[in-house]
Amino acid sequence: MKKRHLYYSLIAIIFTIITVTVIMTFKVTIDYSKTEKVGDIPYFYLNKGKY
Repeated sequence: MKKRHLYYSLIAIIFTIITVTVIMTFKVTIDYSKTEKVGDIPYFYLNKGKY
């Protein structure tokens, strides 16, 4: 029983890591597509902040 429980917890940990990775990738993709749509405005604000 202990070994089976260990396998289940291991699967759960791997599943959680995969889910988090997918969500983060999805968020980055959304942010990137937003930036693409807006164009040079975010870069303009970034450069404005630097100088």
